[in-house]
Amino acid sequence: MLDNLFEGRDEPGPVVRDNDTEIVRAAEQLILCVEHLGVAEDCADPDEILALYRGEIGEPTPPNLANLGDIFGLDAFERRVLLLCLTANMDSVFSGLAREIQGLDSKQAPVTVSLALSLFPEGGHDHFLPDSRLCRNRLVQLAGRPLFEAEVTIDPAILGYLVTGTCEEASLAGLVMPLVAKVDLSETQRNLVQSAAGSIQDGTSALHLVGPDRATLKAVAAQTCASFGCGLYLMSFLQMPGHPKELSDFALKWRRKAQLNNQVLAIDACDVCPTDRDFSASSYLLQQFALLAGVPLIILSNERMNFDLGDHAVLDVPPPSRGELVGLWHQVLYRNRCFLMAGYFGDEDVITVDDQQDKAFAEELATCFAFSATDIQNVVNAFLLKVQIAALPVTEPLTLPVPWKEYWWQSARSQARPSFDGLARRVETTATFASLVTDVQTGSVLDEIVSQFKARPLVRGLWGMEPAFQRGTGITVLFAGPSGTGKTLAAEAMANALSLDLYQIDLSQMVSKYIGETQKNLARVFDAAERGGSILLFDEADALFSKRTDVSDSKDRHANMEVGYLLQRMEAYSGIAVLTSNLKDGLDDAFLRRLQYVVDFPFPSPQMRAELWETMLPKLVPTGDLPGPAVFARLTLTGAQIRNVIRRAVYRAASGTGQLETGDFLHAAHAEMEKSDRALSPADLRRLLEC
Repeated sequence: MLDNLFEGRDEPGPVVRDNDTEIVRAAEQLILCVEHLGVAEDCADPDEILALYRGEIGEPTPPNLANLGDIFGLDAFERRVLLLCLTANMDSVFSGLAREIQGLDSKQAPVTVSLALSLFPEGGHDHFLPDSRLCRNRLVQLAGRPLFEAEVTIDPAILGYLVTGTCEEASLAGLVMPLVAKVDLSETQRNLVQSAAGSIQDGTSALHLVGPDRATLKAVAAQTCASFGCGLYLMSFLQMPGHPKELSDFALKWRRKAQLNNQVLAIDACDVCPTDRDFSASSYLLQQFALLAGVPLIILSNERMNFDLGDHAVLDVPPPSRGELVGLWHQVLYRNRCFLMAGYFGDEDVITVDDQQDKAFAEELATCFAFSATDIQNVVNAFLLKVQIAALPVTEPLTLPVPWKEYWWQSARSQARPSFDGLARRVETTATFASLVTDVQTGSVLDEIVSQFKARPLVRGLWGMEPAFQRGTGITVLFAGPSGTGKTLAAEAMANALSLDLYQIDLSQMVSKYIGETQKNLARVFDAAERGGSILLFDEADALFSKRTDVSDSKDRHANMEVGYLLQRMEAYSGIAVLTSNLKDGLDDAFLRRLQYVVDFPFPSPQMRAELWETMLPKLVPTGDLPGPAVFARLTLTGAQIRNVIRRAVYRAASGTGQLETGDFLHAAHAEMEKSDRALSPADLRRLLEC
């Protein structure tokens, strides 16, 4: 009779076919029961009705109904009520008969409390009270008064589960989403999955996973749930419903979905700060939700937070160790070099790959970039794409072209680029040490800084000095000297020499008049830069790094706290931080002690100024009878001022005679020196250059 109800569905497996068959059989037998009840009216025999319901092979028991009943602890009567409501939704003959014998119109629900108790008198009115299992779990809904005449309808999500075996709560679609995290984990992280799974299976109400990388936390949570056959859904910590009724509805619907579908909810609290004004309210809502839902939760956060969830376990998810990173890098380097060689030569038997070279390069990558396994896979994808686009030629037999190493490095560098949310900007570096004019001492210290960075893989890796450098693994440098002496240019040259990105910190966005905001901004910058692959440049940083003062009011106290916090982060930072200052004597002594290098950029000597003029004077611009660089070096200008003079003179010549003359330089030099209130007249400047 009801076979047509299931036409058009995908060919079901054995369990689904049994469920469909039992639903059809239940409908057929309930129709017989209702017909008997209508004929017999007040003298209906309960035993006869029960015999009709059970039929020749026993009471209809769809597997989905049996599973739902076991989960919610339903008795036989409650299961029969659900089957009545299910049949009323799926069979028009049953609905028509039920309305007819009760005298109901077509707008009224066919199942009432009266009909259920008449068909199955072992039930009672207490099965339909608010605290009953049917109503408490909102499996059915009642409408109308008095209770004896109330209409009984089944919840749509429960109806869907009884038919398909899956509970889909439509109202949760905007709050929770399925999470399938296909992320590789390190060996340490994979071992942690076993501990996390054991914690949930032991009945822990909440599992709190703490770690710096959101993608890794999601992967640990997903693999934890997969290890015992559970699905995982994700929700933002800040999206918890705020109204009590909405929160209660959400908790009830999630509990049903979690229990029926065997699913766990993960709350994403990454990038949430406990001092944020919304944290306390959201934390309280999370506590209430956990109590109302009564099913296990997984909390994800970057740092430990007190959510006050009662019986919960906290597990730290560390990033891959340096040794694990070296192994991961070496594996992908070797595998992909073999892949490329095979593609070039078409014969795997003749492939030769320098394994030791790959190991050494893996040490370099692991030292510079604090990546997760997922980051490394993204680098692999970018590298292969870069190689395909380049279509590298084969230059020597049985060797991979030289650019392969540079391609790997640039792919990793691109993957590591952080988001500073407007607190910093990436500087396109074109300067080199060849274009940087400094004295011998300054140049020597800059070379030493570059050499130290390049030697880190050897010292920290092969020489085993890693344990000794748990703090202060990076390099902190102060460039001190007058404005325009090449401090920023030196930072660019250093970034170029090391093939790293240079980020200039925007102090106008960093320093805030509001108490505590500067510290938050500093934390955001250092946290974002911890993955490596970049140099932080705090240009003209006197505003941040000035001497700590005696405390005379609350502003002084908080200013000192900001400096102290900065000193701690600088000491623990694993990358390169370059600070520039015009006033070295104005910096805090404790801060200076924590710096590895203090590089002085003196005012350029006449010899240095001559070299600057020689380097910067344009080669392609038509010139008249100009004096040599040594003559221009008599002007006491810094490198930046010399650049300004040359630029202004060139544009003056271009809009005038079309030829660069001494007069153009005299005019530009006079204007530049006038900025600092030490201008000479054009006549004095001419005599200076002619003497």
